[in-house]
Amino acid sequence: MSKKQKLTMIITMLMGGFFGLLNETLLVTALPSIMKDFEISYTQVQWLTTAFLLTNGIVIPLSALVIQRYTTRQVFLVGITIFFLGTLLGGLSPHFATLLVARIIQALGAGIMMPLMMKRFGCVPTARTR
Repeated sequence: MSKKQKLTMIITMLMGGFFGLLNETLLVTALPSIMKDFEISYTQVQWLTTAFLLTNGIVIPLSALVIQRYTTRQVFLVGITIFFLGTLLGGLSPHFATLLVARIIQALGAGIMMPLMMKRFGCVPTARTR
């Protein structure tokens, strides 16, 4: 793998991880607005974070099996596509239930991407350059 290819892969994966973390941070700041817009309680709106973390916690260990069977590119593209579809659905959600399903879909994508990034970043630099 050339130096340019390694750099491109690192930047692409970092952007995917950045958007996953940014998404979680932005949601926390938007919770009061979501409560108001959907006319729901604080207990209900917390399910957006809880469902995301529960799904993430289930998908991350299972993604190790997927990472062993398919190429990095295939797994990353599937993960980022799932995450994007969840984000799109979340942005267009007319009801709280739809938004909750969108968060679960986002967590599926993020749960696939996070372990993949850790695996690839451990393999990209050689022992000498680490």
